Order: sequence, then C-alpha cells, then structure tokens
Amino acid sequence: MKLEEELKFLPEKEAEVFRREYNLFGNKRREFFEKVLKLLNLIRFLTATQNEARSWTIKKGSTAYEAAGLIHSDIQKGFIKAEVIPFERYVEFGSLKKAREAGAVETHGKDYIVREGDVIHFLFRA
Repeated sequence: MKLEEELKFLPEKEAEVFRREYNLFGNKRREFFEKVLKLLNLIRFLTATQNEARSWTIKKGSTAYEAAGLIHSDIQKGFIKAEVIPFERYVEFGSLKKAREAGAVETHGKDYIVREGDVIHFLFRA
C-alpha cells in the first residue's frame, strides 16, 4: 500500500515502468477489500439523502429489517417498508425522487433479502 502511495509522486513514465516491474496493475487496495468482503460473506448496500450518501456492510442474506437495525434501532423498531433500487439504476436517474417518478423503485417489506449494491430508503415510524 505504501508503494502505491509513492507511485503517485513519480512522473507517469517512471511510475509505469515501476508498476510493470512489480506487477502493480489495477487497484490493489480495492482488490484486497473485495476479497475480504467475499471471505467474510459480506455485501454492501447504500443509503442516500440530498446531503449524504453512505455505504453499509452487512452479512450476505440479511433482510431489510436487519439492515434497518444496522443503521439505527429506531429505524428497525418503526420499520414500515424499504424502497430499493440497484445502484446502477440509481445513477441513471440521479436521485431517488426521479427514480421513484419513473417507477424504477421497488417497495419491499421486512423479509426482503438485501443485495449487493442496493440503494435503500427506509420508511419508518418514529
């Protein structure tokens, strides 16, 4: 990882030679993280508001109810439903509101199994 950091400061031609000699193609940090997630049987889902987007890590096979509890126990206790859209589709629309207007958002209950890359908006009673 330190090696990758140092490569940032080298001129591009020198950095390319260095990468070739040490076989440092691709993002090694990302590859490592992806392997760790897979080994630990974890997936990521996202939540997004106008002001903030956040990625959450949860066990593969977890329900929307469990994901809500990961964020906050009050969201889990007052769970009504989860509005879900895959990240790639979310990006196409640029916002949950636009995706909702286009009918691209699915509504699910507590038993929905969260999938890798889901963007989820939880509706709950406070």
